Amino acid sequence: MPTVIGANKAEFDKAEMERKGELKKSYLDTTGLPNKGRDLIQGEAEKFAKRLREQGFQVGIDHSGSKAGPSSYVTIHDPQTQRFIRDPIRFSNHSKGVFNNQFVHPVHSLDDLDKYEKMAQDMRKEGPSQTMQPLDDITKAKVERLRAKNLTRQSTKEAV
Repeated sequence: MPTVIGANKAEFDKAEMERKGELKKSYLDTTGLPNKGRDLIQGEAEKFAKRLREQGFQVGIDHSGSKAGPSSYVTIHDPQTQRFIRDPIRFSNHSKGVFNNQFVHPVHSLDDLDKYEKMAQDMRKEGPSQTMQPLDDITKAKVERLRAKNLTRQSTKEAV
């Protein structure tokens, strides 16, 4: 945050009001429509989740709210690679504040949804997570041991 002194406070306040005004112009602006606002936010989160589920992602949705307004959080997990997007995608008509905003991916416009969908697809392209790769090796070793054991059993049965 810039240093605000008496000489530039008016300029800073004007810039802040313009920035906040731009956020209110986003598609999530629901000023004066509390019930429709909740339905709009939850609906957009549900549509986004459906898009990702159709691509094979596991998606969780948590609808919540506070005095400030409704919020929906979408978590994304890829069962193919066991990767996940660490921070949830947040649909809301209000900010979480400067500190808490770092723990979510905020949606301010429909363009953000395309960005987060691409993020999920790029995550999938990275392949299995590092923690899953050793498990794949262990699984392969177990399969080989079972195959050898079954071959031994078959050869024993054929010999009898």
